[in-house]
Amino acid sequence: MRYLQQLQHTSAAVRRVSLADKLHNARSLLASLHQEGTITWNRFNGGREGILWYYQSLNQIYQNTGSDYLSQEFDRTLTAIASFN
Repeated sequence: MRYLQQLQHTSAAVRRVSLADKLHNARSLLASLHQEGTITWNRFNGGREGILWYYQSLNQIYQNTGSDYLSQEFDRTLTAIASFN
């Protein structure tokens, strides 16, 4: 994906804004999973596999460019999403 490629070469400030946005999205997704169950995946064109691939790709970029509270929280949230059944 173009966004993922661009994100690898942006400034740290741009990556932090991206991380904050994606963390918010991931937390919202996790909340929906808890409230509505796995039917939540039907909202996404890529379904569970596509979303997990995308978030895992983002997570690699965020983890490779530094470890701070936001990147750790994104990783924890992603782990919770991936383990949700």
